[in-house]
Amino acid sequence: MQRDALERLSKAELIELALRLQRPEKTSRTSSQPPSTDRKERRERAKPGGAKPG
Repeated sequence: MQRDALERLSKAELIELALRLQRPEKTSRTSSQPPSTDRKERRERAKPGGAKPG
């Protein structure tokens, strides 16, 4: 969002924006959502499942 757009926001809109920025991002660890709803880059770092060698 550009500076001029931020300057045009009302006080209530600025408060809502600040509160939204402070909230942690919801993931399956911080909510009741299943892991399949996590963003893809988060899931790519996870250990692969399935059978283990050996």
